Amino acid sequence: MRRILIALVALFVVVSSTRAQSLANHVPADAIVYVGWRGGNNLGPGYEASHLKAILDGSNIPEFFNDFLPRLVAKVQQKDMATGTKLRVVMDLGSALFKHPSAYFFDGLDMSGGQPVPRAGIICQADADADALKQQLDQLLAVAGPTPFPVKSFKSAEIVGLLVGYADPEKALPDVTAKALTESAGFKKAMMNLNADPVITAYVDGEKLLKLIDTAVAQSGNPQAAQGWPKAKEAAGLADLKHIAFTAGFDGKEWMSQAFVEAPAPRRGLLAMCDSKPVSEDLLKAIPDSATFAAIGSFDFAKLVEQVRTIAGAVDPEAQQKIDQGLGALSMMIGKNVQRDILEPLGEQWGIYMSPTVGGPTATGVVIVNQLDDAAKAQQGINALWFFANNMIAAQMKDSELKVQTQRTKIGDVTVNYIGTPLIAPGWTIKDGRLYIALFPQIVSTAAHQVGVGKSIADNAEYQKLLQRLNVTKPSGVCFLNLPATAPMAYQTTLAMTRLGLGFADMWGVKAPEPVLPPLDVLLPHLAPAGSASWTDDAGWHYKSITPFPGATLLATEQNTTVGSAALMTSVMLPSLNRARETANRIKCASNMRQIGQAIQLYANENRGKYPPDLGTLVVTEPITADAFVCPSGNISVPGNLGQMKPEEIAQWINEHSPYVYVGKGLNTSIPAERIVVYEKLEDHDNDGGNFLYGDGHVEFLPRAAYEQEVQKLPAGENKLPGNGKL
Repeated sequence: MRRILIALVALFVVVSSTRAQSLANHVPADAIVYVGWRGGNNLGPGYEASHLKAILDGSNIPEFFNDFLPRLVAKVQQKDMATGTKLRVVMDLGSALFKHPSAYFFDGLDMSGGQPVPRAGIICQADADADALKQQLDQLLAVAGPTPFPVKSFKSAEIVGLLVGYADPEKALPDVTAKALTESAGFKKAMMNLNADPVITAYVDGEKLLKLIDTAVAQSGNPQAAQGWPKAKEAAGLADLKHIAFTAGFDGKEWMSQAFVEAPAPRRGLLAMCDSKPVSEDLLKAIPDSATFAAIGSFDFAKLVEQVRTIAGAVDPEAQQKIDQGLGALSMMIGKNVQRDILEPLGEQWGIYMSPTVGGPTATGVVIVNQLDDAAKAQQGINALWFFANNMIAAQMKDSELKVQTQRTKIGDVTVNYIGTPLIAPGWTIKDGRLYIALFPQIVSTAAHQVGVGKSIADNAEYQKLLQRLNVTKPSGVCFLNLPATAPMAYQTTLAMTRLGLGFADMWGVKAPEPVLPPLDVLLPHLAPAGSASWTDDAGWHYKSITPFPGATLLATEQNTTVGSAALMTSVMLPSLNRARETANRIKCASNMRQIGQAIQLYANENRGKYPPDLGTLVVTEPITADAFVCPSGNISVPGNLGQMKPEEIAQWINEHSPYVYVGKGLNTSIPAERIVVYEKLEDHDNDGGNFLYGDGHVEFLPRAAYEQEVQKLPAGENKLPGNGKL
């Protein structure tokens, strides 16, 4: 029951995020986070004429919440009183917060007592329900029992709430005459850019949040964090972040959402990635006017990698070195420089779309297109990556009769590379300076061939109306959803998903109030193209979206199935990617063992040919770091406080935790070339095998069967499989 408090907060945030600047005059002026909800009983003057009201009037959605869910909870109570009671408490409180103007706020951490105590609250202008809500909150607190920090309910006139971290609720909140969030300069400035009469408002004071993190890190007692956080913040450019604000509400009959991230130019670090160019005309030409879903946005992979390197290097130069080593190892495996030859030739802007004339109206028709910066270089780099992937897949499936291979075919004047698998065959091509990716070679070919033949999405009248409706002329990111065209197909899937839950309730004896989802003939008159646009200026990043009513995009087959298609492509490629990573880790492991072998030889040269008594000794006597004694595929990593440890302490840690098994104690340089000196634990590479360091200094990875045979050759007492007992 103690967790109901957390659940209540989570419930309120979820409700607020789906449905104004409400009760801000009762929220402390220094609040870091604020979420306001106008209240379901009064959604504002725009509601009466809205598409949302028409949809609700044509369905049983209100009955679903007001009648069906209470009956369902009552049924649960019959079967399990404890669980049902918890659900009842949360539902009753959530219902009160939904009906009335409510707000959630986070006011930071009180660190005066040593142990950080969060200060937060949920407040509600409950009107006639104030006394009843106060009683429910008191009951909740009584059942929850003791909490690690003060949690108290309060009632002041018609304002009822739950406050966390305040000793005196009466003094925690400002009244309408005291300084409140509405008087905050940052809050006022952020709200000026957004809807003046919203149903939902959300606000984050970025400056205060960063100061809170600064204080928390400084008082944490962790010297590494105290030194690293300021450097990371500076390198990432987070100090440029001022405020974040979001509103949603009615605009005419439709539902409009707006967001603003205040980060004044010039922006640095990660925030600099917001500085995107307007949507490219050339990229728009690659999307046909028949597209029922289209989205264009900026994402620079090369810049992101460089930013990560910079941030890592600012915190710890060795971390940047590790990233460079990883990129270097991957570059060696591919045969091309990952950053220079593969990532940098890619263009900053990406498009994704679905068109019934290119790939059909279903999920598998999605097309991804990129306007390349250097098509020739990209062709060479992707070819090398493709060749590497083919070799990786072949190596992993060499003992299988079924082979997954990269293939190549020519359709017209377009050469398409693809992976030959059942159901789908993900492929790509480069044509006229653009990279095309789809789930079938035929769709790749059609996408490449249709450019310049007919009209583009820029000529689509509905797309043009959307931009006019959003009043954005040169967006840097845009999304277009032709809901009237996609809704009939998506409606069937939505009905089935709705029935999945309601059907079980019907079978359990709790009759659902059908129709919960409105009939299609009720929905269609209230559907129109939806979408969004984003742009940046000197003040920061801006976002605006329009949709007929909240949740209408569930009827955008393209939007929903794009996510599914991406997941499908990921599921197909992930095993190969995981194998590539595992192969890279095996190479790194082999490199570690070679370093260990060299350190052993250096030690032997200085000690009349004798090998060291243990691996830890090497970090004390030889130029080798602790990283060389850790397998990148294993669960062991070097201690976070390694920089503060003495060499002897590091040596002890290596001897106790390294996954590499040393069997060279008592040996010397006269051992046979085939004598094992070090081998790694079998479980570190998914029990597939492991690396061995031999007397002549060479390292070899052996699969499991050969691994076990090799370990058996060791003298008695040393021929054990680590973690698996004696052979």
